[in-house]
Amino acid sequence: MIMKKRRFKSKKRQKHLFKWLFLTGLFFCLLIGAVYFLIFSSYLWISQLELETDRDSKYYQKEEVEKIIWESLNKKVFQIVSQKNIVLAPIETIQKQVLERMPQLSSITLQRRLPNTLLVKIEERQSIGVWCQAQRDESGLSQATSTQEQIEEPKQERRVVKQCFLIDKQGIVFKETLLVKSTLLINIYDLKDQKIRLGQEAVLPNIMKFILALNQELGKTEGKKREQLFLGADFEIISIEDVRMATSAGWQIYFNPAYSAVSQVRALQALLDKEEILFEYIDLRIKGRAYYK
Repeated sequence: MIMKKRRFKSKKRQKHLFKWLFLTGLFFCLLIGAVYFLIFSSYLWISQLELETDRDSKYYQKEEVEKIIWESLNKKVFQIVSQKNIVLAPIETIQKQVLERMPQLSSITLQRRLPNTLLVKIEERQSIGVWCQAQRDESGLSQATSTQEQIEEPKQERRVVKQCFLIDKQGIVFKETLLVKSTLLINIYDLKDQKIRLGQEAVLPNIMKFILALNQELGKTEGKKREQLFLGADFEIISIEDVRMATSAGWQIYFNPAYSAVSQVRALQALLDKEEILFEYIDLRIKGRAYYK
């Protein structure tokens, strides 16, 4: 009787073991099949890019963006696994590559849309003016290179302008351009001899913020004072505490980015209201003071 019970238990264990092995094997077969499907099935390969922008592009072509993305997707991991697979596509790497090769874009976001579409959202940089490398023209004559225009400037402001670039409100340069005088543009000259590349910060954030605030406050002036000040916003960065603006009358105003743009413009307006003289310059770099000559 005892022997029969032992045989029965032994057969029951064998049956459970066989069932466990069968289910385990089935699970791994399904897992391998799922992994193979996810990695190698063309059903999940990206075949379409959908580009979205918040406005019409000015400085780039959508085809350029698509070309960079496809170049990355067509590569293989370990020469075996295609990066076209929507699950395995290196989204962050592609975004970084696009921004490195296209500095005229401020951001790009890629989103997976199953089964085979990538949604590409693009934001383009917006130019607020032109940034130029420059140096003093010791000969007293304004010179030009093949990459710039000849610009008429007041005598004390004559300078040699080298390369010029479009610049955005973050102080990032992103496209080479010509120097153009316009009441709608800010022109920024930097006398530091530095190597600059597209996508690089050319103006420190605090100075860029100051220049934008200063330009806005000066734009609120009216009547004769406005005629004296504006032909176009023309700024020269001397140092982190010295930004100079050339007026349409030919003289300069010295500002200090370490202090409020609003308070310096108010001091300037008070001086212009009080004094009816021809200036060589007005110096506002010392807080609460206004010097002139």
